Amino acid sequence: MIYTNNQSNQLIKKKTFVSLLVLFGVMFAGFCLAQFFSLVVAFIFVGFDLSAAYQVISPPFEGDNQRNILLVVQGVNSFILFIASPLFYLKYYENSQASLVFDFGKIPASKSFPLTLLLVFLYFPFSAYVVGLNENFQFPEAYAEIERLLKALEDQLQQVTKFLINFDSPWGLILGLLVVAVLPGIGEELFFRGVLQNKFNELFGNIHVAIWVTAFLFSAFHFQFYGLLPRMLLGALFGYLYIWSGTLTVPMFAHFLNNGITLLMVYLHNQGIIETDIESSGEISIGLALVSLVLVSIVLLFFRKLTSSQTPIMHE
Repeated sequence: MIYTNNQSNQLIKKKTFVSLLVLFGVMFAGFCLAQFFSLVVAFIFVGFDLSAAYQVISPPFEGDNQRNILLVVQGVNSFILFIASPLFYLKYYENSQASLVFDFGKIPASKSFPLTLLLVFLYFPFSAYVVGLNENFQFPEAYAEIERLLKALEDQLQQVTKFLINFDSPWGLILGLLVVAVLPGIGEELFFRGVLQNKFNELFGNIHVAIWVTAFLFSAFHFQFYGLLPRMLLGALFGYLYIWSGTLTVPMFAHFLNNGITLLMVYLHNQGIIETDIESSGEISIGLALVSLVLVSIVLLFFRKLTSSQTPIMHE
């Protein structure tokens, strides 16, 4: 049977939509498995006491022992959900080899990685400014109750985050970097950029729409309304780094740097080595934010010139 271009496009989109349903089904199964194994890990750590296992993963949060257990639990959760599940989908549904996702891209690491490092550092002031804008957002009076609920949820999540990243020892920092920087850098980029963004590109036929839709979902996944905008912009940045470099290793490295530098600065502040407290730093001026944005744009333009215009597409 011969299909017209329109019919072929419709068939491709239908196939992509079905594959997205399968993907979300696999991710839901991965989520359930991750919750189960996270509880099993906590259960083992507390001496096979089920009630103690529930207590250790529930507030109140205090002490290095509970922090370490929670980090290991989060690491298991992150590995199953964002690494094992997408790889299972790629291998058994897409029939893709992982090497196709982790290729080496269009430019050598000796050029892409230093540029990525510079880009992340230059982006911090603009990101901090956007964080301030998002945190100061106020709902109309008619939605005051929604605002109250969102702020209460935000406070709870921030308390957990601050507890997890306030390390007192080098070993705690190493564990934190593994769980909060390495695993999310690999796993979240594998799922959101490597799989989901490519699927949305097939569905919408527009890579820019795919990048921004994926960035929104990436941000919404973290369930922090008052961090929605800065995290979405960060996700879009990772998305463009992916399509311009042609490899997931670049956004993975950028993601690791973004999380890892934050953890390192918190640790150095707690140790009294630096005075800057990144968790309670003052507001960033609009002038500094604009300078940051201009410098980031220059680096991105230079990065773009080093790459071709070819967009990576998920191989089937």
